[in-house]
Amino acid sequence: MALVACTPDKAGRILAPQEYGLTCVSASICLEDVAQKQKAERLYADAARTVQGQFVPFKNRPRVLFCSTKSCSAQFGDDHSQALTLGTYGILIREDGWHGYTLRHEMIHHIQNEQFGVRQASYQLPKWYIEGMGYALSGDPRDPLPTAELQEYRKRYKAWEAAGNQWNKPPK
Repeated sequence: MALVACTPDKAGRILAPQEYGLTCVSASICLEDVAQKQKAERLYADAARTVQGQFVPFKNRPRVLFCSTKSCSAQFGDDHSQALTLGTYGILIREDGWHGYTLRHEMIHHIQNEQFGVRQASYQLPKWYIEGMGYALSGDPRDPLPTAELQEYRKRYKAWEAAGNQWNKPPK
């Protein structure tokens, strides 16, 4: 979800990742393992280009933290997801989330938060719409998705979009 894990402590970790063992190689990319810099830069550039081409340009480029180990990921909370987006503060890619579709999914949440506001995206818009868009439009190749609920969200979003609806005019 877009904001589920957004406590002030976790948001602070996104804002000051150096305090948690990450190295920022740019304003947008922080890494646990700087030897992975080229891979992270490539993932970021490809995902940003794809998502912005599909939607709108970012108002603010998201900061992405790339963890390479479980211990790094654990600093941001125990979660079984490959990644998470913390409002418009930034994105965490966990050690098992280094996939283009994962980063595109989280960047879609970043765009949702910028376009609709964090509160609306997190609490007022239907979860099937928020998560369904992320799974449907990120190019996630997994079929089925990890849970039946997520699979249903993707299916429902695709049907909603096929009915002529546009991503930037969410359902009421």
